[in-house]
Amino acid sequence: MHDQRKGGRWARQSAILCTDTTFHRYLEARLRWEKGLSRDELPEGVCTKQDAADFMRERCGIASRADLDHNPEAVEIFIKIRKHWQAWMAKHGLSPQQVPSRRR
Repeated sequence: MHDQRKGGRWARQSAILCTDTTFHRYLEARLRWEKGLSRDELPEGVCTKQDAADFMRERCGIASRADLDHNPEAVEIFIKIRKHWQAWMAKHGLSPQQVPSRRR
């Protein structure tokens, strides 16, 4: 029988963050900066919930967000990402917006 891990507090917080449209804008800005892309190459408004979840799993080194609740190192990375996003929002005068993003 396959034992699937259950997500808890950290998995829920990550899932909520990945639906936030300001987090999507932050990821676009971050990826433009990291990869040296222009707004034409990575326009605003293209990041989806799935893109955000993929980013979170890749950066935290986990296969599923549920793994956050079983991996202290991944939680530390998640917290750091969330703090960077919060600082980015403050710098730009934004607040969280958990609005469902467009389906693609």
